[in-house]
Amino acid sequence: MVNVLTMYMPLLRGLLKLVGVRPQAVEIEPGTVLRFWIPSDDQTTSNASKKPNKPAVVFVHGFGLDGILTWQFQVLALARDYAVYVPDLLFFGESITDRTERKVVFQAECVAKGLKKLGVEKCTLVGMSYGGMVGFKMAEMYPDLVESMVVSCTAMVMTESISRACLKRIGFSSWPEYLMPDTVKGVMFGNRKERLELLDELIVSDKDFTVPHFTQALACLSPVHDNPLLPIPYKIHLLWGRDDIIFNMEEACNLKDQLEGKATLQYIGNAGHLAQSERPFAYNKHLKKILASLHDGGTRKQQLPFLLATEKPKPVSHTRTRTLEQGKRKMGKSLAMCMSLLRVLLRLVGVRSQAVEIEPGTVVHFWAPVENRSKTTIHNEAKRKPAVVFLQGFGFNGISTWLFQMLALAKDYAIYVPDLLFFGGSATDRTERSPAFQAECMAKGLEKLGVEKCTLVGLSYGGMVGFKMAEMYPDLVDSMVVSCSVMALTESITRSALERIGFSSWEELLIPETFEGVKKIAELCTFKSLALPDFFYRDIFQDMFINYKKERVELLEALVVKDKDFDIPNYPQAQRIHLLWGEEDVIFTKEIARNLKEKLLEGKATLHNVEKAAHVVQLERPVAYNRQLKKILASLNAN
Repeated sequence: MVNVLTMYMPLLRGLLKLVGVRPQAVEIEPGTVLRFWIPSDDQTTSNASKKPNKPAVVFVHGFGLDGILTWQFQVLALARDYAVYVPDLLFFGESITDRTERKVVFQAECVAKGLKKLGVEKCTLVGMSYGGMVGFKMAEMYPDLVESMVVSCTAMVMTESISRACLKRIGFSSWPEYLMPDTVKGVMFGNRKERLELLDELIVSDKDFTVPHFTQALACLSPVHDNPLLPIPYKIHLLWGRDDIIFNMEEACNLKDQLEGKATLQYIGNAGHLAQSERPFAYNKHLKKILASLHDGGTRKQQLPFLLATEKPKPVSHTRTRTLEQGKRKMGKSLAMCMSLLRVLLRLVGVRSQAVEIEPGTVVHFWAPVENRSKTTIHNEAKRKPAVVFLQGFGFNGISTWLFQMLALAKDYAIYVPDLLFFGGSATDRTERSPAFQAECMAKGLEKLGVEKCTLVGLSYGGMVGFKMAEMYPDLVDSMVVSCSVMALTESITRSALERIGFSSWEELLIPETFEGVKKIAELCTFKSLALPDFFYRDIFQDMFINYKKERVELLEALVVKDKDFDIPNYPQAQRIHLLWGEEDVIFTKEIARNLKEKLLEGKATLHNVEKAAHVVQLERPVAYNRQLKKILASLNAN
């Protein structure tokens, strides 16, 4: 099973490195190790006396995802102005212990000791859900370390009464039933035995719970200024998703009451329990203002709309069914969040998005080098780096198809990734739907971007368009790398391919009516099944398969040609054509690849294989694919 996180994490790691954050394992004691994400300039764990130049902010995650996946958008937003520390709690991510303690107090102790080893003397602690409970315990035990707090969608302690009320609202009988689902076992829910023990130790009886006296709450009784017009410098802030049904707004108000009103309560509309991931921009806007007020000696004017002790938020009423359906729609934003992250990363490696008007009514969206501001700089850039153009298959847009190759090659090559017409941001009001028209538009777009000569890399449908470009524009297409494709989709190739995969038409496969159809495409196009949750498939379906259905049907109709009408072109680039194939491709098999090489290209092309990979080889095994692609490109550009 291919875990989607194994594909996503390299992107996130790369971006975190660029903003100055790196992973660090910290040994708390023999047998107990915590993994932290820390500032990159923190080169040693032994220099505890060195004070950071930036205020320290510590993020503590909830029960499920590890630290960096929970707080990725906040870390990226704050790393420039704050020294950001993100631990994985024990039995999450890469943190582990051989001790038998499972209480919240032990988590708090380990995080505090880890921060001390990293030289953190004072910090603002930001915690959500389970991490908020750990944070409150840290604030109680280590008041000199935890100077202030921001907590989201949590409780001070998970008492029996709070537990009963929460479980009743969400319709589960126990926390293990909700938080340790068997259906996603092994994806993000390892260390099951230990996590079940954590949940067993989490709940305390109401009679055993007494509200601690937090010095952070008492800090507001000793103002640091004499100006009565300035607000009281609160040290504890509650930042809530207003639509949270686990710890709802009533729980938030109760928590504020437990703190005797010595805290602010702010809420984010249209957000549930994972407010920091669901509405990261709104959450970060609040969080930045809170942190600015905390680290300006309390003298900065508080601009946040917070609730006073006497105020209550308007009640939010909804059934569980409605909320879960709402959650599904909001979960669908995951792809948009991934794309936002990817856009930033591509910008940092020198690739940007731009629309190119081919003619009135026809626009092709390209990802192109940032330097391409004018034809003068374009020509300078083209001379400096060889141009490589990537064409996607039928389904995803350009960036979703080639993201791993773009990131791997942008340093050494001028990368151009267009969206083919009726995919991504490309469209036309013309009625032509043939691969020849796609090829014409791509070539004209590249000409407008100043590309005079390129290596063309095409996958599947993009390979067919690429072959047509090589035929029509031999001066532009100097060489080719083709993956899992054919020169032309003839009727005989169509019949055999559809028979192999069990579909009656390309339309039935490639233009699904529901997200289940997208799952079927993923199963057919990969050697190993993808461990993607349903909400991710829903998001892909809504983002990439809803628009231009009529036009895509017409593209498929124009794609298939009769065997008798197909004539093999004479390619002057034949000796500079490389076929890079997924060995397990069931759509265009190895036999088709060999036939393409020997018969159609007269043995002049070179055939390369990637093991344990199928039709979307560049996504399924990106490291192996990139290794071979780099060698091919190096050989093509050797002279």
